[in-house]
Amino acid sequence: MQPARSSAIRVSGREVLLYNDQHFRKIRALHGVPDSFIATGWDLEHDLKKSDAKGGNLMAFIGNDFVVKDLNASDHASLLDIARSYAEHCVSGETLLAPMFLHWHDLETGKNFFAMGNVSGKGPFTALYDLKGCADDKMLSKAGKRIDVVHKRFYNLHLWCGTCLWSDARTTYYEGKVQARAEKFVVTEEQRRQFMTKLQRDIDWLKEAGLMDYSMLVALREGPPGTFDQGQRRAWPFQQVLVRSSRNGQRDEALAVGIIDYLQKWNFSKVIAKKIKFLEPNKATIEPQPYGDRFREHFRRSFIAGNVAPAQRPPQGSSASSSKSGCCAVLTWKTVLDLMICAIFVQYICYVCFQIFWGSSAAATAASSLATPPQQQFVADADAAAGPGFRMLKSGSCAEVGLAPILNSELCAKAAAALNLADITVSLTRAKNRPEGCFWHQGRLLLGRNASNRGNGVVGSRYPICAPQL
Repeated sequence: MQPARSSAIRVSGREVLLYNDQHFRKIRALHGVPDSFIATGWDLEHDLKKSDAKGGNLMAFIGNDFVVKDLNASDHASLLDIARSYAEHCVSGETLLAPMFLHWHDLETGKNFFAMGNVSGKGPFTALYDLKGCADDKMLSKAGKRIDVVHKRFYNLHLWCGTCLWSDARTTYYEGKVQARAEKFVVTEEQRRQFMTKLQRDIDWLKEAGLMDYSMLVALREGPPGTFDQGQRRAWPFQQVLVRSSRNGQRDEALAVGIIDYLQKWNFSKVIAKKIKFLEPNKATIEPQPYGDRFREHFRRSFIAGNVAPAQRPPQGSSASSSKSGCCAVLTWKTVLDLMICAIFVQYICYVCFQIFWGSSAAATAASSLATPPQQQFVADADAAAGPGFRMLKSGSCAEVGLAPILNSELCAKAAAALNLADITVSLTRAKNRPEGCFWHQGRLLLGRNASNRGNGVVGSRYPICAPQL
């Protein structure tokens, strides 16, 4: 789809091209957002910062109300595809989806972006959660402090060798994930009913659109009674705020909720990712139908109606940090098991690296040396090996000795047979920096098909096979 120019809408003072604005303007009208909502007051080049999301997308917060993100190719294509049905879903009923107001192409950078409402607002937060109802749940902020993301990736080998090798940042991040998965949110009966009704409606649409890997952003704030009255909530135009008094009446609690990151389609790359993660329990990478069902069930269990006390939150530093301090002092069975798993993992990585970088070439060299007499593998003592009119050169090119390169498979095989080479089965290659046409390399007969190799002669241990000039 080709974007369209707009004389009315500018972004950060720039002229931009708009996608599907006939649909997004309906959402702006629904929320009372003017066309000039991100025209000034920020700088697209300097305010965009790399986010902690898996893709590392650039993101900018504009005041308290709006968020701008850049789009990778997959999310851009997804947004083009769903724009019409998304707008119809938003304007035809109540929704928890974070509202998207604009989708555009920036002429100066050549990138695509979108702008949406900020469903959490700015901190400080008592707690801020990113929840998917699976092992990817995490806490983003606690007691007004941001929690750094420290993933346990395969290349961070030390993180797999027991908690005693974890940094303080990794320990804090892990404890936040544990708390996020177990957290319960207490709301009133009516708030829970409305929340679940909207959630079910959104999940039905997300399934139909083939979307998955989305999150519920939950922001918890606390304050004295009256802190979150109607006047204050009007200052949070895109936040769906659920307010209740604590049991003792000494403070109010406000939950701001909204579904974010809902542009991921179930595609071939996700199918491959699911297969790669086959050992990972409760993973995010599953099909849209079961993803939606699990998402709904998680919030059915975690949003509690009434005056029920939430699950006791472990004190910060009570679980992983305590085991961290203990495991380095006392060699427990868990520490031994962690170290054994780590050793096996390191050995596996070393084996894989050996196979990739040395195993295949070593095996090929050994096989060719067994199958082919040394005098047929390399031209060591003569400038060329000759057959009836054919020659295999040790130096130079075919043109330099008055011969022609062989450019077809049939003649290449015939020349190899005439030269008594062990391999007369031609393998094609399009690699660069190879001899032109037919050549011999480590017991294999190859035929180059890359035009950039025209005129090339001997390249390393790759010896061209030449034919008489016609």
